[in-house]
Amino acid sequence: MVVNRSALYLYGYNEDGLGHQKPVIRIVGSEDVKEQLVNTFRRNHVRALCEFAKRRPVYILRPIPEMGINVPETISRFKLARVDTEVSIDVSQYLERQSSILKIQDEARRECNINILDTTAYLCASGRNVVEVAMDSHCILTMTI
Repeated sequence: MVVNRSALYLYGYNEDGLGHQKPVIRIVGSEDVKEQLVNTFRRNHVRALCEFAKRRPVYILRPIPEMGINVPETISRFKLARVDTEVSIDVSQYLERQSSILKIQDEARRECNINILDTTAYLCASGRNVVEVAMDSHCILTMTI
């Protein structure tokens, strides 16, 4: 099973203060660096997934929505202030950031028969991607989605 934050490699962190919009990987010496980066990442990512698929079934998780903030810290601060809050982003924001990754995953499914686990039906049912929080007397458990 493949679970990763692929958009990070292409577009950088989207959290405030963490090098916003600076790709983690870079290609030097190209006029259209962004397009070349996406194409290079696509080619290598699909190739790697196809290599895995030669030996075993491969499952890849659709990208988990990135909230752009430190979710545990933000929710903790609101909880300390006794303020109820919901951390979410619009589905359109999710699709804008993840569109290249979704296309790359679809290409890998076509080329090498990988299985895609699509969580968007569960996470985006209301048109927003929401962070679920469960609390007990000892801790805050946060699932960042």
